[in-house]
Amino acid sequence: AAQSPKIHQMLRYKVSRERFSIELEKMLKGHNVWIAMSCLVKFGLAPILFEVPTNKAEIVEVPKTFDKETAFQEGERLTQTVTELILKDNSKHNEAEEKKEANEYDLSCRLGANSKEGREIQKKLLFAAFTYPFHSIKCVKAKKQLSLVSYFVLHSIPGLGKKLADAANAYHEGVRIFVELLLALKNEENVSIHVTSLKIGRFLKVCKEDWVYVMYLVKAVCCVYHAEIEMKSIDELQSWIVTQSQLMECWKWKPLINGTDLMEKYKEQGLGRDPRIGELLGFIEQERLSRPSIKLTELEPKLLEWIQNHPAPKQSAKRSKKNKKSNPKEQVSKPTVD
Repeated sequence: AAQSPKIHQMLRYKVSRERFSIELEKMLKGHNVWIAMSCLVKFGLAPILFEVPTNKAEIVEVPKTFDKETAFQEGERLTQTVTELILKDNSKHNEAEEKKEANEYDLSCRLGANSKEGREIQKKLLFAAFTYPFHSIKCVKAKKQLSLVSYFVLHSIPGLGKKLADAANAYHEGVRIFVELLLALKNEENVSIHVTSLKIGRFLKVCKEDWVYVMYLVKAVCCVYHAEIEMKSIDELQSWIVTQSQLMECWKWKPLINGTDLMEKYKEQGLGRDPRIGELLGFIEQERLSRPSIKLTELEPKLLEWIQNHPAPKQSAKRSKKNKKSNPKEQVSKPTVD
């Protein structure tokens, strides 16, 4: 019955999108998630829930090789692979419990500090896995550009919440950064330790505390799309992050210097309140991720060079005129007539 075109038609027009989100959340937090997602694909229900915009004006960017049917099949495969990787990684669990049919693919007890936290992580991770094949598609809604994954959560199945879309987008970006590094390490002989550190630092700052769980998606993506990357190389890099990188919890680092102090320190070099402050703070962060133990004093020669190579932007005439009007000292009083 679930495959019937009549049922599909009724689901599209008789059932609210909010109801879809309630049922999908139950699935994502339940047992045997990948099997449930597989059924959505097999019975043709996935395109109804995960509705893609049909108006060409709403689609901004689509890869040339993208095929919707293939994307759903790949999403199903990624969800299954992530599930299997987690079960394999947690093989020390009670064997008697694993034999229970109802709990065969229950991941919540294997993720997070408790079952409640585990269900939330499972929801984010498996949703990110299923939607990964759509991550590079950009669309426009209400004049705002957003990822197709955000479109799914905010418009196709509203009710799942913006936090889920943000988490999935962060997971996808983290996977992109990590896989890009893995490919570079495999294909290029001279990838410096500083480049590796920078890439890993960016990955960690995007994924934050969830980075360990995102690694399951990294491995699944490599299994599906990059068979040339060995699991051993991923495990070695993950071990390096923990034991040698000095980047753990880099998302909690306090800045070496703030914008106000930066302006004061290099005022004589012409640094003022302009867009260069943000750019320079970004440069400092990049240098710190490349060399985690670096100190501000060691960075000073590079900062001076950066300021010298990035002169102050020219003030626009319109802005200059506006500043004149807002400065009471520069305003000329009109003569009074007796």
